[in-house]
Amino acid sequence: MSPLISRGFGGRRRRDVDPSRVPPGQYVVDDFPVLSAGPTPSVSLDQWTFSITGAVDETASLPGDSSKARPGRRTRPP
Repeated sequence: MSPLISRGFGGRRRRDVDPSRVPPGQYVVDDFPVLSAGPTPSVSLDQWTFSITGAVDETASLPGDSSKARPGRRTRPP
């Protein structure tokens, strides 16, 4: 069983970067950065729901496991 909360990603400090130019708790990467304000909870898709509510004409709700039934598409950043 996986833990409820992931402690995040462990980065490596680079020697070619001035540490005073990097915010505390962050590190420089060459690819797309993943930003997180804290631990990421681990939630099973069968317990998760995506809902659109508020200033919309019609609310919508999808169970988390419905995303597996939809066709996927891989894209690459430009």
